[in-house]
Amino acid sequence: MNTRIISLTIILLLIALISLYWINNDDPDNIHNTDSTHNPDSTHNPADKPNCLNDCVRAHSADGLDYVWLNVLGHGPVIEISYEEPAGSGRWRPYTDEIWYSHCKVIDHDPDNLVRSHIKAFIDPCTRFARLLFLFRDGTIIEPNVRFYELEADYFGNKKICL
Repeated sequence: MNTRIISLTIILLLIALISLYWINNDDPDNIHNTDSTHNPDSTHNPADKPNCLNDCVRAHSADGLDYVWLNVLGHGPVIEISYEEPAGSGRWRPYTDEIWYSHCKVIDHDPDNLVRSHIKAFIDPCTRFARLLFLFRDGTIIEPNVRFYELEADYFGNKKICL
């Protein structure tokens, strides 16, 4: 009897995992789509700048620098970042290194363009394709604002990332 229950539980878990995978990967508008429709600056090409893509991913990744430039906000380190895409859909998912890779490919991180490209992609309700939520160590959950991206642009400029 216990073997049947365990087998049934495993089958149900596999079905749930497959369904979750299908739901999260069956959206033609998700951030994995790296065509120019998601690119606020269609001339942006991180391949034109040595190390830009890798440095950008490392700067954002939880396994890398993990948004160290936001520590000055006083909420402690970033614990998790989630995105809702398309904006308003209610489909929130965690950012992963795979998503950071796509993010860094389609969002211009040149410090001179970074603030504008992020506002267009994530803040301006008329142009954004996704919303973001940041969870900080102190429990604060907040959508990014212009200050987040000003700090990021300053950090990238000072560290010569994507120049």
